[in-house]
Amino acid sequence: MNFDTYTFFLIILSGFMFIWSFRYFSHSQSKISDFEYVGFSSFWGVIILGIYGWLTKSHPEQLQILISNPFAAGVVLSCLGFLMGLIFGRIFRPIRRVFFR
Repeated sequence: MNFDTYTFFLIILSGFMFIWSFRYFSHSQSKISDFEYVGFSSFWGVIILGIYGWLTKSHPEQLQILISNPFAAGVVLSCLGFLMGLIFGRIFRPIRRVFFR
């Protein structure tokens, strides 16, 4: 896998979708800076790419095909990030009400 600018932005984009949807669906009121958004997006983007690789481990060529088309990869990984943020945000919302008042 060639790590170039497209791949970097795919990681950031999918991580950003995770962070944004998690904060939206968990009703987070705290503000975070742009630097924190980039850091969290990078971290979660790598996790999302790893999860996609794990989900397609029986067909490893699908990951290479996805990365070779940055437009399709952007859509697929962003949707995966959004869905993960939705799920974790909905799970975290009642926990936040109890422990983080």
